[in-house]
Amino acid sequence: MVQGRRLPRRGSSDVALVLAPEGVSLTTTDSASTVRFDELAAMTTRPDGARHLTARDGYVVSVEPTLHPGLTPEQVAQEIDARVPAHLVVPLPARDPSRIPQPVASQTGRSRRGRAAREGRPRTAADRAGEIVRRVTSMVAFGGIGLFVLLMAAVGFSEGVESGLAEDWTLASVFLAVALVLLVAAGWDVRKLVRVLRQHD
Repeated sequence: MVQGRRLPRRGSSDVALVLAPEGVSLTTTDSASTVRFDELAAMTTRPDGARHLTARDGYVVSVEPTLHPGLTPEQVAQEIDARVPAHLVVPLPARDPSRIPQPVASQTGRSRRGRAAREGRPRTAADRAGEIVRRVTSMVAFGGIGLFVLLMAAVGFSEGVESGLAEDWTLASVFLAVALVLLVAAGWDVRKLVRVLRQHD
């Protein structure tokens, strides 16, 4: 875990984001995930300030400014973006506002019933069906593109072995990093989909 500025998550003081010159950590009372900038494989960015950092060893840290009081998109740019090489950055389009994580008051049964319940109405079958469709679409998109980019990385490494050129190896490494981020995103959607299906049952 890195040592630096600690930003507790709103509504959950046991979870905190730690920003340091050498990397980023997301900590709980009994564990921590850390991505160091010198071990970074790729970082996705969103216009709202969200960052998704993936290390070469597979560790992932997600930075969501909306969940950490005192953290702004401008500070994310200064404390994270400025320390990440441009070729490792994967810009993603803006999210629908409803997809941006928002803090909750507490992790009670009420909060576990989902966003619709927190807005004052029970989740309907249509709500669940819509979320299932969104998750499946996102999973297929991220997974399909990720596998395609992974194939391109494999071709690039093969060409690098044959040519011995550093440029081929560098390009293949970039493809591999991007594929890793996309496949991690697809895995996240699988996890969310399983959660929705369990709630449905």
